[in-house]
Amino acid sequence: MTLKMSFSVLPEIEIEEKLCGFDFTLKWLLDSLMKNDKLFKKFSEAKTLKRLETKDVSEGKGMFSTVLKVELFFVNEKKEDEEVYTTILKIPGVESFKAIMEEGKDVEELKFGGNSLTPAIIQMHDIECDFYNLVAPLIPDFVPRVYYAQRWIKDIHQGCLHMEDLSPRGKNMYYFNTLTVPQFKNVIDALAFFHSRLMNLEESEWRGKFVPPRNVFSHVIGFVQEMSPKFLDITKSGKKELTELYFNEKIQKILNNQEFIDFAFFESHLKIGLPTLLVHADLWASNIMFKIDSEGNFTDELVALLDWQCLREGNWMLDFVKLTTCSLDGDIRREMEETIFDFYISKLRTYLQRDPGFTAIQMKKSYEFYFLAHLGYATTMPGAIFGAIKATNAPKDTVTTNGSSATSESRLDEARIDRCTLRAIHAYEDALILLDSGEYDEWL
Repeated sequence: MTLKMSFSVLPEIEIEEKLCGFDFTLKWLLDSLMKNDKLFKKFSEAKTLKRLETKDVSEGKGMFSTVLKVELFFVNEKKEDEEVYTTILKIPGVESFKAIMEEGKDVEELKFGGNSLTPAIIQMHDIECDFYNLVAPLIPDFVPRVYYAQRWIKDIHQGCLHMEDLSPRGKNMYYFNTLTVPQFKNVIDALAFFHSRLMNLEESEWRGKFVPPRNVFSHVIGFVQEMSPKFLDITKSGKKELTELYFNEKIQKILNNQEFIDFAFFESHLKIGLPTLLVHADLWASNIMFKIDSEGNFTDELVALLDWQCLREGNWMLDFVKLTTCSLDGDIRREMEETIFDFYISKLRTYLQRDPGFTAIQMKKSYEFYFLAHLGYATTMPGAIFGAIKATNAPKDTVTTNGSSATSESRLDEARIDRCTLRAIHAYEDALILLDSGEYDEWL
């Protein structure tokens, strides 16, 4: 069938077929590309679409959406070698959570921010749509181009973000990877630039536009209680130590103290003297893309910050805490906690061309409050991520070790789980030091 476009499609290609079972068809995608992507329009001119491949590239890297990479293979009139054009569909949904829920349990029983899961994710998708319309133009150098944003209207149509494929330039990591010191500092540098753009704007241009209900991101005690035991169950090396730390009386009191969590989220930075800014709120390794070298290895150069669905006004120390807790091994985190706040202030002062009005000391104090309030994610995130990987990965490459049957993939996962276990142990150890200091006794 030939579309009314500048290229043709082989008759055997079914353009009305849904991509990976989602609402979006090949015809929908081609229409969007022709309307919104100038590079595609030029690339496809006078060619024939011969075939396509669609795959989920989000497995093990996220929970609130499925990311489809669509490869479109074209030939020219002379039927020479295929040329490929790739594009991305990010589709919000609960698929990852369905994979890890206990049999017979409804995914909507899982509460996120006090809401059932689907309404919470719909709201998050709306936020990301608004981000790309209103905020992304402030930082075009480190966000992907979005060609089309469709909101998710339950029982009517699915939502999506149709965006450029950045994989030729870079790639993102898995939860079990750790950032290097230069990578981490480059992300903090980007945050300083982002904050400087906000601080140099009239507040009316962004204040009041990203204010989700108060409890959407702070009321996650149930989520922590659901996912953390899943991680404890699969740990091996360090299992006893991590379990004892997680169930420590003081740790449990702070993890389950909603009053303290609310204070850390909404008030601590103001009392310490930090401004309210826009917060990415989901900043960890899988939502950051770094440039790759000619062999596909990570470099330290930042390409893009991804997944802005949790964006909100508030305490921007969350971005520091999420990044250090979830994406730095304990030794690197401890090293960076001694220097990164001075580094940030230096960068921010350079971008602002003035003093920001707060200090590294104030930042670190606010960081420590948030570190305690967000502590549960040190076990919650790996519980969710490894649970999803385990549920979707089939065994492969069987090998024999000490006479027992295993798979190379499962052995890799065991080592990765060990790494994340040690990362969590170090986080809980440092939290206990803070709680033993006496500064937080009123919350215990």
